Amino acid sequence: MTPPKKKLYRKRKATPDEWKKNIRKKLRMSGKEYVSQRGKPVHQKVVKSVDCSKCKFKCSQKITEENRQKIFDLFWSLESYERKKDFIISRVEEKQTRKYIDPNKDITQKRKRNIHRSYFFDIGGTKTIVCKMYFKKTLDVGDAYIDNAMQNESGGVFIGADKRGKHTPHNKTKPEYLQKVRSHIESFPAVEGHYTRKSSNRRYLGAELNVPRMYQLYLDYYKESTPQNQLVSLTIYRKTFNEEYNFSFHVPKKDQCNICVTYDRGIADASISENEKKKYYEHQQMKMRAREEKKKDKDKSKTTNDTFVATFDLQAVLQTPCSLVSQIYYMRKLNCYNLSIYNLGTKNATCYLWSEVEGKRGACEITTCLYLQLLSLTANIKNVILYSDACAGQNRNQFTATGLMHAVINLPNIEIIDHKFLESGHTQMECDSMHSAIEFAKKKTEIYIPSQWATVVRMARRTNPYSVVPIQHEDIYDFKKLQKTTLTYSKVDANGEKVNWLKIKWLRYSKQEPQHILFKHTFDEDFRRLRIIELDKNGVPVTNIKGHELPRKYKGKQPITLAKKKDLLNLCKTKVIPAEYHKFYKDLPANGEVPDNLPDPDVEEEEQDSEQE
Repeated sequence: MTPPKKKLYRKRKATPDEWKKNIRKKLRMSGKEYVSQRGKPVHQKVVKSVDCSKCKFKCSQKITEENRQKIFDLFWSLESYERKKDFIISRVEEKQTRKYIDPNKDITQKRKRNIHRSYFFDIGGTKTIVCKMYFKKTLDVGDAYIDNAMQNESGGVFIGADKRGKHTPHNKTKPEYLQKVRSHIESFPAVEGHYTRKSSNRRYLGAELNVPRMYQLYLDYYKESTPQNQLVSLTIYRKTFNEEYNFSFHVPKKDQCNICVTYDRGIADASISENEKKKYYEHQQMKMRAREEKKKDKDKSKTTNDTFVATFDLQAVLQTPCSLVSQIYYMRKLNCYNLSIYNLGTKNATCYLWSEVEGKRGACEITTCLYLQLLSLTANIKNVILYSDACAGQNRNQFTATGLMHAVINLPNIEIIDHKFLESGHTQMECDSMHSAIEFAKKKTEIYIPSQWATVVRMARRTNPYSVVPIQHEDIYDFKKLQKTTLTYSKVDANGEKVNWLKIKWLRYSKQEPQHILFKHTFDEDFRRLRIIELDKNGVPVTNIKGHELPRKYKGKQPITLAKKKDLLNLCKTKVIPAEYHKFYKDLPANGEVPDNLPDPDVEEEEQDSEQE
């Protein structure tokens, strides 16, 4: 069993309920004991005793201690500062005091107090008047608390606000300092997602960036023009980035395992259901079964001469130019692609390289590389076994199936091609080591044009170096067009059962059955047949893929975005790209209609159905 992976978070999750100041505030608002910010203990609020024997209202005789406690509990159960003030206002009445005649001076004068207040409590629906001291001691509040409530009263409602803790911090970052941070963050090219442009407004920065690296670039950018004391800290930079921008760093999408993630989370919070447990254990069994199948085929390729067993996968986008110059981080770069094919029997490996000017990274490009690999096999190879992940857009689709069917029918030596898919989320393959080696070799050299990636690939393994096959736009075949003109995929198999491409684990293409593709949903079940060529009423195939000429997909180089070409020419202008490579970038085709989005899906994006679905 693969151990569960620890989920990492780029942003810490705030928990305001656990902050000391919020806990202290909550205790204060509920009248409970707490320790002040200065460390002074503040006692709990309680109903205090009061002697009303000489009081004209005789408060103690009208209200029992039990009712006093209920009034106290009601008051301190109110959650907000404003509602407590409303409680005071609703139980205090004010009226103007009358003038009086001074007997000594025989004139009318105003009293010293212009306002007279009367206090009362609601006992069983009856308005019970009490003295001010009894009112304060029952609620355990002071004169200032009551005065503040009545001075901010309007229409029987408190219109003031709790101004405690509202002062501006002495160390608050100045707006002009933050504006420089925003300007720097916005200077990096941010593009839309590959799939989620309609459902999300999140934008993505380059995979080579992260917040600490952006902050270091920020310091380098302003170190000459701005005093050191006006540059913000990494904490402020990160806070601005996280709170004001819906940006993420592009991480090329891998085959994520939702089943394992759901199971691990369910175990952690004890919310896993029996159905999810069952699904998880079945998933683990399928993972182990796929690995056993690959090991069996790998051992077979080492003992027989007529079987070719290989794994293949598309590497994460290789961006060009590639250098340590800081200016490159602010510019869009040219995307280059590498499909790696690893021979499990001989450990020989081949890399098919092309740039976005020569082609895209879809099913036609991937199938073209596989077709060229099959053409290069020696005449003794009769059985081909391929392993890949289950990416619907690139590997497990009707267009790749059409290409492999064309190969098995038209290449004279190949009798059978088996294409097997590893369990989703657990697609570790030998070709992944090629990608790691290439990434390591990239750190030792600078790359200015796509053709230099071939040198990096050859440097990646000293003994038995990787072979490199550069792909041009005229080399890429249009297997989508071939499928539309020659093959028709039925939605049901020979037994009338529905075919679900997303669950297929094994596809077999045989020279002996040119009208069918054999498939399995699990490695241990029997093959099912899927008709791909229609028959007329006499049982004669309507079309024939044998000898059919492969159509080309592109008539010329593919344009890049105008913004990307502008950035690349700026790198030429500032001499980041040496002069001998300027002509290459000046000659690149560009078009304003080309969307400026991610070159491949991101891990945060939802997996999309394949084109044939």
